[in-house]
Amino acid sequence: RGQVRIATDPSGLKVQVDGVEYTSPHDFQWVMGSQHQVSALSPQNGIAGVRYIYDSWSDGGSQEHG
Repeated sequence: RGQVRIATDPSGLKVQVDGVEYTSPHDFQWVMGSQHQVSALSPQNGIAGVRYIYDSWSDGGSQEHG
């Protein structure tokens, strides 16, 4: 098993992993080599009327990818 952390900048935004919504950062214990679907929910409301829009993942993948 390997630990994988899904995080957003800023933290506290929502992500969807394998069809389930989580608040970031969130740690997962996954079997090495297993595949998972990750999606950045966009847009999202922040504090005081701020809206966050997906820009990119650190691995260069698309907004929804596995």
